[in-house]
Amino acid sequence: TAAQLVPVPAATLARYVGTYDTDNAGAKHVVAVAQEGTSLWLDYDGVGKELLIALTPERFSWSGTIVEFSPATGGGLNITLHYVESTERGSRRK
Repeated sequence: TAAQLVPVPAATLARYVGTYDTDNAGAKHVVAVAQEGTSLWLDYDGVGKELLIALTPERFSWSGTIVEFSPATGGGLNITLHYVESTERGSRRK
């Protein structure tokens, strides 16, 4: 079945915008998240923007990978990319 589109308020999406530094088993990556209207876009290591499909207000699908945003200590924001074979985590740059 196709994933159901979950409406997420633009103000919620705006909280996720920024550049994140991630680590996947020692491999460092840069993940840029941008908002256009009510859509959220992800650019992984500068290869180009790809649409994130909302599954919940905090969880999105990116080409089969689950992307999750969560609060970090000190008011920051974390990003987690749940791949089939591994999990990549990082935090938003200040």
